[in-house]
Amino acid sequence: MLALIDFAHVARPALRRRLFPKPPRIREERVLGMSALRATVTAWDAASCQSACARLAQTLNNAAVRTAVFADGFAYRAAFPELQDAPTDLLHDAFLPEIAERLATYGASCALFVDRVTDTAVRTLHAMCHAYRYVAAEIPNSAELIRELERDYGVSFATMRSPDVALALGGGQRGITAKRIAAAATLTQRNQLRAPRIVRDLDVAVTKPNCVFPTGFQPNPIIAAALDCYALNKRDLTLRNIIT
Repeated sequence: MLALIDFAHVARPALRRRLFPKPPRIREERVLGMSALRATVTAWDAASCQSACARLAQTLNNAAVRTAVFADGFAYRAAFPELQDAPTDLLHDAFLPEIAERLATYGASCALFVDRVTDTAVRTLHAMCHAYRYVAAEIPNSAELIRELERDYGVSFATMRSPDVALALGGGQRGITAKRIAAAATLTQRNQLRAPRIVRDLDVAVTKPNCVFPTGFQPNPIIAAALDCYALNKRDLTLRNIIT
């Protein structure tokens, strides 16, 4: 289950309330077709905030909550070490073929780093063969796939010294920072890839009807959590813009 955690500053209560605080304020909601616990940390100073976060963390742990999205500006993320952030890389992986096509305006060559052959990796390679003149790929056990692409598209896969666009999928980022996708990286230094232009975020819209986002939270982590638990699939989404 997902937790949505925000913060509310309250006036300093009476001594009895400080000595015997109320349990954390939690309610269950339906968000993008999945169950979520909406939790609010209420505090009046740093000490009360630390105590409130500790009580909430214990409550969520008892409820077997493992993933959380924190409200914009939430400053106490470190108080919840057992909670994982929503896997926003799922969005980038899901839209990697479309990202490859749109980044083609940056140059004629593209390289892809992938740890294994997947459906998304294959679709990305097809998109690259359509959009780029020169293509390179570092994918284990992909020799047969690459031969098929070279035959079907008439492209030649080869190691490039400096591709215009470098893409990575899943665990194959090899040092690519900022959402794993970078332009103008150096393929031969894949453990220290550098790029002057980085894809910093994606503007993704949910096309499924009657989907409302909770106020005060960024939408992409919630969308990623819904993808992760199969409450949404890629057919329910559209990529509106790439933010660089």
